[in-house]
Amino acid sequence: MKNLKMLIMVMSSMVLMSCGGDSKKWVTDVNVETATQGDESWLVSDFKLDIGENELPFISSPLPKDYGVFRSWRLDGENYIGVDLNLTSILDVRPGLGTLPNGQPIPVEIGQAGIIEVEIEKINGKVYLAKSGSMTLVGLAVAIEQLDGLATDATGIFPIINLGGFDVAAGVFTSGEAGGTGIGIFANIGSLWDEFVYDASAFEFRSEYVSRSKKRRIFKKLSRMLRKRMEVDFTQR
Repeated sequence: MKNLKMLIMVMSSMVLMSCGGDSKKWVTDVNVETATQGDESWLVSDFKLDIGENELPFISSPLPKDYGVFRSWRLDGENYIGVDLNLTSILDVRPGLGTLPNGQPIPVEIGQAGIIEVEIEKINGKVYLAKSGSMTLVGLAVAIEQLDGLATDATGIFPIINLGGFDVAAGVFTSGEAGGTGIGIFANIGSLWDEFVYDASAFEFRSEYVSRSKKRRIFKKLSRMLRKRMEVDFTQR
């Protein structure tokens, strides 16, 4: 695999609160890089979040069996969340259907390709990887303690945008049980081997899990939560 670095500004207009003119842009940048380390090939993906004055913890949590590392950190007052995936080892994992930490299906139709799903150690979260032809999908979903109570049942809302030809779904999943509510991001990053190849139809994003009125209520409540300054804690297993 040749080294490839792509700075994909695919989420600068990501709107979570799509209720009239009241909008909240909380994912503002995606940085994806592939690299070779010895005999191993790695995929590094970082997502920049705008969550107001709230602060993500500094975490570097390994994935099982040397599949990679989940990370969150702050730099120059900005919050980031990301995952490094060891492609050499993780691509040997048998693909499946893929579920969010609340038990619901992920908001992506993978078709016959299936999706590789790996749990994050000690954190109620998962990372995802799928390949369809030359296309690659990377995702993550983590439960956040402070978002408990956002909704009383299991659901997920993942608005979709297309910027510069790249498709991304990012949103929230909820649960009526403690420790089952959090955020998820799924990005079709295209081909890792040929930067000029991109097939948007490789992965079908499902945008609506709930009614428009319930979606609006959840986002209004989420907006109120994010206005409170807090140190974010990921839900522990």
